[in-house]
Amino acid sequence: MEDDSDASQQQNSEMLDLNKRSDAVEHYNAGVDFYRDKNYKDAVKEFQAALSLEPELLEAKSNMAMTYSKMGKHKEAISSFKSVLTERPNHVISINGLADAYFKTGQIDAAIEQWNLLLDIDPGYDLAHYNIGTSFQRKKEFEKAVEEYKKAININPSFAEAYYNLATIFEAQNDFENAYLMYQKAAMINMRASFAEKAMKKATKLEEILRKQNKKQKKKESK
Repeated sequence: MEDDSDASQQQNSEMLDLNKRSDAVEHYNAGVDFYRDKNYKDAVKEFQAALSLEPELLEAKSNMAMTYSKMGKHKEAISSFKSVLTERPNHVISINGLADAYFKTGQIDAAIEQWNLLLDIDPGYDLAHYNIGTSFQRKKEFEKAVEEYKKAININPSFAEAYYNLATIFEAQNDFENAYLMYQKAAMINMRASFAEKAMKKATKLEEILRKQNKKQKKKESK
């Protein structure tokens, strides 16, 4: 038979654990609310309070890492994302967050490595291909960048930003015809005023260049 005093102690211990968990969740939810209101400083405080009560509360660790990223505290974000991934290696949000933090701190190869890990988990993740493309473009490895942007578009034909970035590479390579087509495509897909205006302005500029090139070509052929 179990000793009544032992049973009572166990019950009290379980009640304390439940109360701690409840308080941790309360701090966590407050942190989420602050995050949504873009009050990142107080969000971090609440996530830290939640973790002081429940150190293994993975959601608090992940959200705190994302909050650090929003604050531009990428060193802290990297440390927090790594902590999450130690416990859950396939945590997609943290892998993507870690990659983004690496990218923003100039650790481009490390960022590419993380986004490739995401593709191992989800080969159809178009944003990972796009981000790898922007990474290769930053490294001036344009052929690889084009390949990744095309992969993103194959998965998501409405990926306007991928068309736009393709256009910038083609334009830099003096492939004005393909650049013109990509800018037009980007503008037609994303009708958001500022984006569409920027893309169409680029397209209009290239249309004029192509018109002049065609005019010169016709003059040569007529001689």
